Parts: sequence; C-alpha cells; structure tokens
Amino acid sequence: MIWLHLSKLKLNFRYLPILTAQAKIYWDMGNYEFVEKILRQQQVEDYYNDNPTWKINLGHAYFIQETNFKEAIRYYKDVYSNTYDILSIPASVIANLCVSLIMVQRNEDAQDIIKRVEEEEIKALSENPDRQVLFK
Repeated sequence: MIWLHLSKLKLNFRYLPILTAQAKIYWDMGNYEFVEKILRQQQVEDYYNDNPTWKINLGHAYFIQETNFKEAIRYYKDVYSNTYDILSIPASVIANLCVSLIMVQRNEDAQDIIKRVEEEEIKALSENPDRQVLFK
C-alpha cells in the first residue's frame, strides 16, 4: 500500500509538467477553452484536485476567458485559503483573485485580501528588512 502511494506521488510530479506543457501550447495559441478542457479531464481532475499548481493553472484558464470569474475565484481562493504563508502565493494569483472578486461585485472581499497581504508584508519586513515584497 505504501509503495502504491509513493508510486502515485512520483507519477504526480512527473505527469503535471507534461500536462501543463500541453496546456501551454493551446494557451499560446489563444485557445483558452481547450486549456480548460485539458485541465478539466475527469481523470486529471480526480488526480490533481488537491494540487495547488493544477488549481492555479485552471484558475488562470478561467480568468483569461473573462467569462467565468466565479470559477476563477473558486480555484484561486482555494489556493489562497489553504496556504499558510500568503506571501509565498504568486503575485499573479493574488492579483487575479482580487480582479475576479471585483468583477463579480465582491469588492470588500478583494479589499480584505489586499489588506491581509499588506499586513503580512509589513510583518515580514519587520522581521527581515531585505525581504522582497509586493507592496511598499
């Protein structure tokens, strides 16, 4: 049983870069719906549903289409909510999450996120003045 779990973990790390490279081909062509289709394949979704990289990529696919901000929020917010150190979240995810929230009239939620990031940055700068931060 442990071997099966480790085997699945190895496959997880080996297959995701291939999957995202395949999706990038269609991303570069501007075919964002197909990127979504690649990432939403049932076996892919079942396998990576708890993987932050997969969630971020799927969030980007929804965000760039500008038609489904609620779905983008779903995936970005999950990464945001389940990350202990929010300063480790890519800036694009925070920015896209906030824009998506604003686009669906949830401005206060976006402001709360920005405020939290600013507070964490102030805290991080007080602990390490040389640390790179988003807001100054």
